[in-house]
Amino acid sequence: MYKQKEGSYSTTISAYSTDRDFINRQCDEIGISQKRVVALLVQAYKEYGQKDTNSPYKELAEKVQETLDKLLKRDDRVIAFIKEQERVLLKPILENTQITDAQLKQLVSILANLE
Repeated sequence: MYKQKEGSYSTTISAYSTDRDFINRQCDEIGISQKRVVALLVQAYKEYGQKDTNSPYKELAEKVQETLDKLLKRDDRVIAFIKEQERVLLKPILENTQITDAQLKQLVSILANLE
């Protein structure tokens, strides 16, 4: 169990408002204070720090990293697909539209000169 050291005192910890709101809701649900939550997090980190290969958080961090890698690969595939569609479809459509526009302007000019 985490115990406060003698002579230690309370301090303020800065957090994003969305994180603070989440922590407040969780504290209300389980009936403990924010100070207690932070103390438990510090205790867990001390017991299962980053260097501990048996850390329950290490597996979670690896899964999060794996998921992020998958998402980045998907993003790359989506971007490649969009670029291919642009090359194969959109650019030719734009070029043909510009050619048609130029031809119509020439026709309008010719018709205007005939009058």
